[in-house]
Amino acid sequence: MKQDGCAVPYSSFLPKMRYISITLWEKILKDVRRENKK
Repeated sequence: MKQDGCAVPYSSFLPKMRYISITLWEKILKDVRRENKK
């Protein structure tokens, strides 16, 4: 079973990107809420 060279990194790359963007958004939203409370 030889897998395609670019298919494997790509499939693991997308979830990582989604995870990073979600955590970034949560951080931004928390900062915005904190600023609004002032």
